[in-house]
Amino acid sequence: MPMNILIVDDSKAMRMIVRKTLRQAGFGAHNFFMAGDGLEALEIVKTTPMHLILSDWNMPNMNGIELLKALRDAKSRVVFGFVTTEGTPDMRAKAMATGAQFVIVKPFTAEQFEETLVSVFKSGGASYDPGDQQSIVLGKELNGVLVPTAESVATLLTAVLSRKVEAVEWKKGVDLTDKVCVGLFESDERGHECVCVTDLPLAAFTGGALTMIHAESIQTELKTMQLSQALKDSIGEMFNVFARLFNLPSGRRLKLAEVAIVPSSFSPTVQAYLENPKEIAQMVVNVPGYGRGKLSAYVGINE
Repeated sequence: MPMNILIVDDSKAMRMIVRKTLRQAGFGAHNFFMAGDGLEALEIVKTTPMHLILSDWNMPNMNGIELLKALRDAKSRVVFGFVTTEGTPDMRAKAMATGAQFVIVKPFTAEQFEETLVSVFKSGGASYDPGDQQSIVLGKELNGVLVPTAESVATLLTAVLSRKVEAVEWKKGVDLTDKVCVGLFESDERGHECVCVTDLPLAAFTGGALTMIHAESIQTELKTMQLSQALKDSIGEMFNVFARLFNLPSGRRLKLAEVAIVPSSFSPTVQAYLENPKEIAQMVVNVPGYGRGKLSAYVGINE
């Protein structure tokens, strides 16, 4: 079934170029819609559900990040990516933290579009129902929350980090006595819902790849344990992204409630999830060009 794809750019010529590139990348059979700014895009989305929105960053009336925020505030889960000349680490981190799935920097190629979009839609291909605006639906559902799998983690990180991330299930999870990073996630409806723990290397590698910090710099910081504020901020942004691992299309939207980088102890709430979870997912994740580390997800608490 064809997807509905909305291209948002204040340049008509650029909208035509993006559509042509999508066709070259193998997405020519889908339905294309055009908007000149964020306000126009919102009007289109009100009447026609979208599977994918590709937006410029700088536009009059309503820019791309304002459009994305408006969609996420309205609980829309449409797959959203930026196609822009603005590719700075800060903008990339802001895009991901607001809810974008990817950023493609101009000039771009059909190969870039194909690789990025195939990763994003890996779990559902191009056959989504228009009312089902999902990005990742891989794993077991537990009371409206998704228990991540190695496949869902690899799919999300490949799309977000623009590199082929690999993940495999692992019987032994993160060593909680070692240096770790911990994120507690909540929903507006039910409060705290789950916890994600990574070892420090994986948090640094994913955060660094997100904001394009050189791998060599990260290795030096890990070796000396002198973490820069830039790296700490990047890790925090990465845990905002990790919230998507637990989201179902029709379920509650989780968000990061708190993140702790190498804490000396866990908060009582986090400790409860670590000691008595309903479900645990454990895996090893490899970030090409950076390195590998472990991730564990703890969903629900046994009463």
